[in-house]
Amino acid sequence: LDGYAMTVTQTVTTDGGSSSVRARVTANTSSWAHVEYLSGPHGGTSRRIDLSGTGTLPTFSTGLQRATAGPVPSYGRLAEALVRTSELDVDRIETLDGHRTAVVSLVPESSTSDRVRVERRLWIDIDRRLPLQIETTWTRSDGQTVTETVRYTDIALYENGSVPAPSVRHAPQQSGVVGT
Repeated sequence: LDGYAMTVTQTVTTDGGSSSVRARVTANTSSWAHVEYLSGPHGGTSRRIDLSGTGTLPTFSTGLQRATAGPVPSYGRLAEALVRTSELDVDRIETLDGHRTAVVSLVPESSTSDRVRVERRLWIDIDRRLPLQIETTWTRSDGQTVTETVRYTDIALYENGSVPAPSVRHAPQQSGVVGT
């Protein structure tokens, strides 16, 4: 996989309401990522991130860490890390954005304290084998429930050096596109 382009929406919901951030992410997995913020506090701005010296791709942080703290988004790496460190249970098959998905619950392998109980669910596109949504729910120390949902839409995967330039808002269909 040489790169990807997608729209990513992160929504955080608490007892007091919800907030969302939406961005168009385009990445050449060996050298750069370009994030165009469509809404949220950085709406209307963009950011280019150099990935050439990192050695490994960073992940979207979800759960107890703020998404803006730490690594830059990388498609699929979060789901991969969660699956590797958790016990899996396929809950059901349902349709999300017109795609058949397996809804998978994740229970961390290491036991968590009674104070912090994290529940995670992934919606995996059955046909394309891609994560379409990751939902994380936990209860804060003040008793408030928090749910963070990261949703991936308008997904295009690229091979054979066909990653579009960062200024391309919605990547056109072209040779090298693996899935959309």
